[in-house]
Amino acid sequence: MMLPSSLWHCWIALALVGLSGIPPVSAQSQSALNAQLTEAVNQQNWSRAIAIVDGMIEKTTDSEAKAKLTRYRASLRQCQQGQCAGATAPTPTAPPGSITPPPAAPVVAQAPPPASANSLVSAQQKLKAGDLLGAIDEFSAALQTNPELVAAYTGRGLAYYRLADFQAASQDFSAALERDPNNAKLYQQRGVTFFKLNDLTRALEDLNQAIGRDPKQAVPYYNRSLIYAEVGRYEDARQDSEQALQLDPKLAVAYQTYGIANYRLGQVNVAIQALDQAIKLDPQLASALQNRGYIRVKQGEWPDALDDLKAAAALYVQQNQPDLYQQVQKQIDTFAQMDVLETSPSPTVSP
Repeated sequence: MMLPSSLWHCWIALALVGLSGIPPVSAQSQSALNAQLTEAVNQQNWSRAIAIVDGMIEKTTDSEAKAKLTRYRASLRQCQQGQCAGATAPTPTAPPGSITPPPAAPVVAQAPPPASANSLVSAQQKLKAGDLLGAIDEFSAALQTNPELVAAYTGRGLAYYRLADFQAASQDFSAALERDPNNAKLYQQRGVTFFKLNDLTRALEDLNQAIGRDPKQAVPYYNRSLIYAEVGRYEDARQDSEQALQLDPKLAVAYQTYGIANYRLGQVNVAIQALDQAIKLDPQLASALQNRGYIRVKQGEWPDALDDLKAAAALYVQQNQPDLYQQVQKQIDTFAQMDVLETSPSPTVSP
């Protein structure tokens, strides 16, 4: 018979100690109580089982028996949260006068074996420390032990994303979604990965799913605004970036997209103000300086434009982005008039 191991230890203890602190009850009432508890556990009606044990605790005067019942109630609450671990054990028996523990509850969820749990912790530490290849190895080891670990697929997907292996990242996020199909953050992460793969249709579908499941998060709106800007839907981009800012007024990159969209809609002053705010919130946001410089070039504000482009180039050097540095430096050298704003900020993937 399968019995959650945490409940098994409590029931054994109850059987050995006995509940002498509970006021005497008739055989009929004790039998009815046992039957109710047994039925509740077998039906996985954890709320009802907890309520029955609460009643036992109230009637118990023996401190040791009360402690055992309290631990048993904690185990029931673990099951209520889907955290029972399976174990094989015989049904314990109780001496006369004690309450017979209910039969084994069905297994609700298998906890990860120690090996996979250890690998998962190690992988998450390496991911946080920036050891991306080491993190991938550890996440893979965890999945070999337990191939159902959503956190391992998600973490390995993030590591692949940061290594710019977007195909592998999308596969891991898809595997995670197969096991956790209502996770809004996973849809957001896979949507951003599809964006990087230039699969804008699937990216938009996933971001729609993320927003539909959790409309109170700013980042998916921002990421969707990038797609809209990419395909020329500037009014939609403006609305999404505005919604992102309502949810998170300190999201600097959303101010940038808001500025780009407004510029394309002919609202130049609004665009400059939005980019000013983006730079104020995040002085290291080189792309905002770059875009403000481009607008100033178009407006004929040459000294200010040159200052912005030089500042952006210096930041790209500091941030080890040589391609973007070369792009801006070429602009500075030739002072070329740009027809297309750079929507260079990357979509955001939340760890």
